[in-house]
Amino acid sequence: MASDGVYFDDPSEAVAYLQGKVLGKKLLGGAGMEMRPTSLPNGPKYLGLARSKASVRMDLHAIPRVAIAGAKHGQIPVWIIPPAGHPAGEVPAALAAAEVSAPNGEAKAEAYRLEFPKDTPADQLISFAQAAIMALGVQAGQGWQWVSRGGDQLPG
Repeated sequence: MASDGVYFDDPSEAVAYLQGKVLGKKLLGGAGMEMRPTSLPNGPKYLGLARSKASVRMDLHAIPRVAIAGAKHGQIPVWIIPPAGHPAGEVPAALAAAEVSAPNGEAKAEAYRLEFPKDTPADQLISFAQAAIMALGVQAGQGWQWVSRGGDQLPG
């Protein structure tokens, strides 16, 4: 199973990775995954080209992202990472303004941390990640990139 990918409207590969390698029993792979918006310069028919371009991104601090880790203590930690220059404390207001339903969270130094119940389905977490990223200003119609993240690469 791939540890990264790009999609436009079919998140099934990202959902399968999240379910199998992050939320499920982890035999190999990282401790989490990260969702990001990405451009599709050649359109949604050429995802292979978009994937190779997305694999060498240099703009990560300028875009909102969402990190998801495996369940700990009965909860799934999720971090909404705002773009550089935007404090994590602004995230709840952005979610509320976009009418994105989320559990209560806590603003940390670099991200806004939430906890979802451990039985939350993977597809709902992916949908939430996309909605949260759009609530932080990303326009609809973007492509989506997902990448695996080790435990040391997840926000604190």
